[in-house]
Amino acid sequence: MADSRVGLTVTHRRYVPYSHAHYAGHLVDGAYALGLFGDVATEVCIRADGDEGLFASYSDVQFKAPMRAGDMLEVVATVTRVGTRSRTIDFEARVVCRGRPDLSESAGGGPGPAGGGGDRDRHRGRPAGGVNLAVCADVGSTYTKVAVVDLDAGALVAAASAPTTVGTDVLHGLDAAVAAATAGLG
Repeated sequence: MADSRVGLTVTHRRYVPYSHAHYAGHLVDGAYALGLFGDVATEVCIRADGDEGLFASYSDVQFKAPMRAGDMLEVVATVTRVGTRSRTIDFEARVVCRGRPDLSESAGGGPGPAGGGGDRDRHRGRPAGGVNLAVCADVGSTYTKVAVVDLDAGALVAAASAPTTVGTDVLHGLDAAVAAATAGLG
């Protein structure tokens, strides 16, 4: 009888903040993807076994395309084998959209709040109504960064950041970043 955990798939999406760029062209090192694999694997283990689990090893890692600050990554983990004391999980990280700094300052970023551009740049010339949007957040120790992504077009619509406000409640920083990123989206 086949194990029902085989085929379990978990997907995370994550905005790559500019603070993770370590190389020219805002390139991000491969260790960033490995950290994301650990995050998605933790959810797989909790869903499959009720426990966070631990990695024993990676059998093969290949980097086939660059990851850059400002990218929206999709990380997928799929259980392909379940043994008595082990699991085999296939991972994939792919860029689902990339900011376009040539279109507006808010897509080119860097540290601090994203700015400029006006409503046309943020909306890429489209009205906000009827657009399939997702708000993605990265709560950091200093800044909370938010990206608004058009899921149908695979495009970054807006971005903003706000101090994380760990002195009060991190949700204050998240609320401020979301409000700044979604202001004027209708």
